[in-house]
Amino acid sequence: MQTLLFEPAAAFRGSRDYVHSTDIYEEILAGARYHGIPLDCGFDLRILRKICCRPVYSFIKDGDVDTADAAAIALLPGSSWQVKITETAEPVLARKSYDEQKIFSASRIAGSRISLAEPVGMRPVEVATALSVNFHKSSFPPNPGTRWLLARLELSRLFRDEESDDLAIELERRVGKKMTRSRIVSADGAIGTLTFILA
Repeated sequence: MQTLLFEPAAAFRGSRDYVHSTDIYEEILAGARYHGIPLDCGFDLRILRKICCRPVYSFIKDGDVDTADAAAIALLPGSSWQVKITETAEPVLARKSYDEQKIFSASRIAGSRISLAEPVGMRPVEVATALSVNFHKSSFPPNPGTRWLLARLELSRLFRDEESDDLAIELERRVGKKMTRSRIVSADGAIGTLTFILA
């Protein structure tokens, strides 16, 4: 079993106190590029807990991911590699801007579907997650002190940069009051799902 480490710096987005799921997605892609790992495959990111310290990404070939101390895992169907994300003891001190409101303002809800009414010039993973957050806030407003968080991102293929403005999110089902599952739809049909939890 081969393991390759990727140890990038980390920054919180906006006012958040945890490493954002969109950054985890992007760092997995960056780590794969750094190590020359092809990612022409599916993608299944499972966030097991909030990541509040700098994470390290372990790319594991031909082995099962041990989730005992993992904060998140990325299973890559169709690849011989999997990714385990663990927290270090190093605090995250940097912050970067995240204009989620730009996506909120450009979005339109029609029944159980939310999409963009105009281009926003942001990455597709940012658009997909922000659209879903906006839908949840509007359709299922959280109680004070709680928020909707991404727990799982499943893709049949990776996002393509050019499809940012064509993505839509369609609610598939709500499980009780604290979990939902939604489809991610691009111009060529459904490409994955998002699972959100209220925490």
